[in-house]
Amino acid sequence: MLISIITPSFNGEKFLRNCIESVLQACDGLEFEHIVVDGASTDGTLDILKKYPHVRWISEKDNGMYDAINKGIRMATGLYIGHLNSDEQYNREGLQKAIQKLREKRADAVFSPTIMINGRFEFLQLFNQVVVPRVEDTHWCMPVQSCSLLYKRSIWERYPYNAQYRFAGDHDFFRQQMERGLSIVSSRTPIGIFTWHRENLSSSQKEAFARENVLADIDKKSLRIKWIKHVYRIKKLFMGAYIRKPLSYSYFQDGVLLDKHIPKPRLKLSRQEFETLL
Repeated sequence: MLISIITPSFNGEKFLRNCIESVLQACDGLEFEHIVVDGASTDGTLDILKKYPHVRWISEKDNGMYDAINKGIRMATGLYIGHLNSDEQYNREGLQKAIQKLREKRADAVFSPTIMINGRFEFLQLFNQVVVPRVEDTHWCMPVQSCSLLYKRSIWERYPYNAQYRFAGDHDFFRQQMERGLSIVSSRTPIGIFTWHRENLSSSQKEAFARENVLADIDKKSLRIKWIKHVYRIKKLFMGAYIRKPLSYSYFQDGVLLDKHIPKPRLKLSRQEFETLL
């Protein structure tokens, strides 16, 4: 098996069909499997899953999203792993190019920019992550989005997701992998489509995320961190990350494949602007 897509899910029927359809379309022509690990949903999630015989799934209580991802990866047989939440989608062109780059460069992982949409599937911004991160960059931010990251299963085996986290486990996972010598390359075509909606912007979630401090050992106000941020932003500048280039992508809405073209995509929205647009 070439690639295994792992989708943790809990009461996610609103977006799940689009997620599954996007994986089918994006992985067409590849040897892939889609594994959904559901946390004993009480909505229509299982009814949706039963309509897709190609999806491998389980539904049982778990200890949160990262516990579910670990379960899914243990079930997986693919050389590469993708983590795609039930309210996220893949952009076919981006995923196909990322797989090609992984094969060509023989790297451990590949990442790309991420397309941000709202719960009505309207474009919000392009999160234009193009700088190949260093270990130090994980000491002040999460340099990649999980839906736009593909990696070898073997790196998960050396450090699985820490299931003690509920919201920040992807940052901890990526930092730990970088500190273990992760070989990572960049692709300019967006792999993932991230959905901002009321549930993932709730006050309770933001407060919980703030409590899960994966950088407790880092002095984030130090001159070292300030310098690292400065270098990172200069790199982005020289790599053209602040230039608004035309963006085209495909996405699913209510199970229907649609194409979108943005002549000059926004590259930065504040949290307050996001909340207003939602």
